[in-house]
Amino acid sequence: MIRKHLTSVVAMGSSVVVVVAVLLSLLSAVVQLSHGYRHVIFMHGLLAGREEIKYFEKFVAECHPGTNITFIDKFKYLKSFDPLWQQVGEIRPEMMKVMSENPDGVHLVCFSQGGLICRGVLETLPSHNVVNFISLSAPQGGQYGSKQVVSL
Repeated sequence: MIRKHLTSVVAMGSSVVVVVAVLLSLLSAVVQLSHGYRHVIFMHGLLAGREEIKYFEKFVAECHPGTNITFIDKFKYLKSFDPLWQQVGEIRPEMMKVMSENPDGVHLVCFSQGGLICRGVLETLPSHNVVNFISLSAPQGGQYGSKQVVSL
């Protein structure tokens, strides 16, 4: 009986492969929809604050309704000039709290200097559940400055 069934499947050829591929794709989509979207943590850049995330929040709400976003509301504006390791040390517990509340993982989106801070947090954690770390316009390889900027 099984041999007869396998023979008929082989006789159908590529159409069976296409049907199986479509069914697997649908199953994957159902699993993703039932799972939902992961929480997003956003870290601002130098001399910035809450207004920097407005466009990002609107974009995420349109593309992925229901996605939760946590804005790291520390070291805004002139406070962003505080030493980076101090910022990493104070921001780490806040990020760890969000990570522990989302055991399925989080996405970390960090802009400019925020990318350096987020990288510092990740590198100093013994373990984390960050699924994607997106570092936007962050000088991960260092920053070259002109003499005019340095002499200010």
